[in-house]
Amino acid sequence: MSATQLLVKNVSQNLDTSVKYAEWILRRYMAKLVIILFMFTT
Repeated sequence: MSATQLLVKNVSQNLDTSVKYAEWILRRYMAKLVIILFMFTT
């Protein structure tokens, strides 16, 4: 395996982890936002 292939593999793995993490944060944030909005509207 060449250094370039290794780098590409590493970057794509990091990107995949970042995307999963961002989705998780977004999901938690959206849930809180919905709860806050629900509290304010009722």
